[in-house]
Amino acid sequence: MQDPHRESGQSMAKEEQFVCHKAYFK
Repeated sequence: MQDPHRESGQSMAKEEQFVCHKAYFK
């Protein structure tokens, strides 16, 4: 079983990257 805290952190980082890309392509 994976650590929920670790998964949350990964998801957050991915979302942040997505926002950065969106702002860059805007």
